[in-house]
Amino acid sequence: MTTLGWLDQYIGTHTQREIARGKRVLRHVEELGTKLGNETDQRLRDRAQTLRERAAGGSPLDDLMAETFSLVREVSFRQIGMRHFDVQILGGVALHRRNMVEMKTGEGKTLAATLPVVLNALAGNGAHVITVNDYLAQRDVRWMRPIYEFMGLSVGVVLENMNDDEGRHARKEAYQADITYVTNHELVFDYLRDNLASSRDEQVHRRLHFALVDEVDLLLLDEAGTPLIISGGGPDSSGRSVAARLIVSSLREGDDFRVDHKTRRVSVQDEGWSKMEIALKVDNLAAPEHIDWQHALHNALLAHAVYQRDVDYIVQDGEIQLVDDYTGRVSPDKRYSDGLHQALEAKEGVAVQTEDRTLAKVSYQMFFRLYPSLCGMTGTVYSAREEIQRTYGLRVVVMPTNKPVIRVDEPASVFRSSAEKFEAVVEEVHELVATGRPVLVGTTSVKESERVSRLLFHRGIRHTVLNAKDDSAEAAVIAQAGSPSAVTVSTNMAGRGVDILLGGSPKGLASEDPDAIKMQCEAGRARIVKNGGLMVIGTGLHESRRIDDQLRGRSGRQGDPGGSHYFLSLDDPVYRRFGEKDDEFQVLKDLRNRLRDHPCVAPIMDRRVLRALRELQKKVEVENESIRRDVLRYDVVVDHQRRTIYGWRQTILAQQPSETIGLLRDMAGDLGDDLEERASSDAGELDDDTRGQIRTSLRQTLSAQIGGLEYGLEGSTPSDRALVEKRLVDLQETIGTEGLAAIGGQVMLSTIDEMWTDHLGNLERVDDAVGLRGYGQLDPLLEFKREAHNLYVAMLGGIRRQTMVRLLSMRTRS
Repeated sequence: MTTLGWLDQYIGTHTQREIARGKRVLRHVEELGTKLGNETDQRLRDRAQTLRERAAGGSPLDDLMAETFSLVREVSFRQIGMRHFDVQILGGVALHRRNMVEMKTGEGKTLAATLPVVLNALAGNGAHVITVNDYLAQRDVRWMRPIYEFMGLSVGVVLENMNDDEGRHARKEAYQADITYVTNHELVFDYLRDNLASSRDEQVHRRLHFALVDEVDLLLLDEAGTPLIISGGGPDSSGRSVAARLIVSSLREGDDFRVDHKTRRVSVQDEGWSKMEIALKVDNLAAPEHIDWQHALHNALLAHAVYQRDVDYIVQDGEIQLVDDYTGRVSPDKRYSDGLHQALEAKEGVAVQTEDRTLAKVSYQMFFRLYPSLCGMTGTVYSAREEIQRTYGLRVVVMPTNKPVIRVDEPASVFRSSAEKFEAVVEEVHELVATGRPVLVGTTSVKESERVSRLLFHRGIRHTVLNAKDDSAEAAVIAQAGSPSAVTVSTNMAGRGVDILLGGSPKGLASEDPDAIKMQCEAGRARIVKNGGLMVIGTGLHESRRIDDQLRGRSGRQGDPGGSHYFLSLDDPVYRRFGEKDDEFQVLKDLRNRLRDHPCVAPIMDRRVLRALRELQKKVEVENESIRRDVLRYDVVVDHQRRTIYGWRQTILAQQPSETIGLLRDMAGDLGDDLEERASSDAGELDDDTRGQIRTSLRQTLSAQIGGLEYGLEGSTPSDRALVEKRLVDLQETIGTEGLAAIGGQVMLSTIDEMWTDHLGNLERVDDAVGLRGYGQLDPLLEFKREAHNLYVAMLGGIRRQTMVRLLSMRTRS
């Protein structure tokens, strides 16, 4: 047993300890609530103002927690008719204490979030509530706004369509509000765009302070394996992409290269290297001068052997369009970066567009670490508690439900083939609908949802299909999925954040008579409850147990009856893709061979089958976690560099003209020292040829700009440092201090952006190249660290030199 395990025996688990702390706060909340219930609205507003003043004055938020939570609870009841349950108060305490909180579906996470959000917004530093889509952000703002405004707090929302000048201004206003609702994508991309801005007016964020992440398992885990990138046009590499495609198309999997479908990686064998070197007529393809070809060939191999048409992407109107891994939606505006998209275009024979260059890049893991105070909530995160703690330094707390969960989770039924499985699913749906029970069929992909839909149609069963095509329509359909005999077929992500109400939502009923609507809902609910509640049917295990649990959690909310039943088959995609070389997969293969005469529609009763399937799912989870860990480990190396560069940019944007002039003088001195072969530690070292080229170019430029006689270029030889410093003084006298500061600042920013973009491109190529060195018994991560550091030092020196060369070479009017 681990040390933590022994401690838990004596002092309780982390969840138990946090709940105990929460109960102490709850007692104070209840005591204060008795008094608040008798006070006027104006008196409550006065209390809220006092709390804001105390928070702004530096009072610890922990000291204000009970009073704030009690006030929010009373305000909520008066403004929106909802009073926080005790477990929501406990959840609010755990969230404020920087925990990831697991609250089951239907337990009221949206309302619980108001407690820590208000508390952390009191001092005026800003609180972010991060959701998974625009619909939920807008819905929650409309729903909770009366609470926040009663408390004297401003609230804003950031939406995807805020892209024009007016929208940009609206974004900035939303981020300046005390409380901001925003999706994860918009939040991070605004951060990246801010660090490409040429003035502070273009920036929308303020200093990050507090964030509450909704659906934390999706945003901080499932989507954490893919970094967020802002790209721009780069050089034309279409010829190299086409040539690389022709070269790799002659290679054979197994002999020349190998594919790891778990990690979506390719590795080239010795025979493959030889064939590529012969095709390119080079002696050593691994040499640094061939890094562009290494990169192009690696992308071509990925396109050839890993990325599948009509699975990862489609070809439509002569273009490659990506398919989202989680929703199955086509993303027409998204492109793979760093040459992979061009490799796919070359593979499919469509026009190869200009390769995008990475302008800014960050992973979710590193971005959310920027918040001094971070918390989150979801219905399923406990199973990933170790990864959450390792990645974000936060613990997971499991909240008890307000009412006992009475949902019946039936044992999974396993079939030989997917055809037999889906036939059994349709039969189960038919039987359930006949009793009036609503059914939610959760599928693992869009393709699967369409297959189920066809089978239901042929059986004459009315149903609705959700493929996450439209967030608002999706939410409306999910809200009606609890109507009597309703059948809803959805992909795994559909409806997150939206409750399924037994009897249906009143908004979906045709009658305009409120009493009639109420009676209709209550009658429908009573019938459904009597017959067993909502039944959730899963058509296959997902790559994570958390997604399976999310689907189950749709049923049995707030003590309602319900059920779940998973239907599996021995040829489900997740096992075919990940299990072919595993012992468990061999068990399944042997059993399938022995079950040739098994009755077609009868499930397999052998316990070993389900155990083997669960073990394969666990291995998939481990593989996916490994991918996220690799993304983090490499991004940690880059993070220090990124923070330095972004900090440098912020300093330039914020500093006074005199400070900019001082920085320019320092950089001029460094350049002069470099040219005189007395390189400073900041400037790095230049080889003699490079130094000579810069000196000759700069002297010729300065001579043409300001006259050789004035600077003694004829008859005497001034020092390089004196020449550079004199030119800077001349510029300052010509265009003025403020003019030089403004122009110098913009030159610095443009040079930083240009060289940082080149640096990111170099790092991506190094990342590709070091993976191959693992076959030479070298640690790829150590190799990446070493090369990344060398490139970074060279870049810093290059920024300072190139800034001064550009500035001093600038033409001015006398």
